Amino acid sequence: MIGEYSCGCVQGFESYDCSGEINECLSNPSDPTNTIYLEDLTNSFRCFCNRGHTGKTSAISVTFCVAGLCQCGSYYKDVPGGFRCHCLHGLEGCFCETNIDDCETDSCGISAFAKMA
Repeated sequence: MIGEYSCGCVQGFESYDCSGEINECLSNPSDPTNTIYLEDLTNSFRCFCNRGHTGKTSAISVTFCVAGLCQCGSYYKDVPGGFRCHCLHGLEGCFCETNIDDCETDSCGISAFAKMA
């Protein structure tokens, strides 16, 4: 037919004249519980992730802990937006750095143990 044409659109565009950009965000490509904002880009998208998450779709949890950060044999656990040290008995503080037990480990020597009075 005279006056009719069709276009072969480059990736990311559609419509009869390729003027319509495809909104990749409409397919919900990200994890909605970990994404603050989803931005449509030409032929792509970008996630702005909640604190504690990263990656193209906000699906990767960030580990905030570093081995040895919690002191005196205590252990850590990741929590949303950070980490928390779980202190052994007799210790307290953000990093379990404060001994609140009257019996310190070195006070009795190697072959003895401390008793609370």
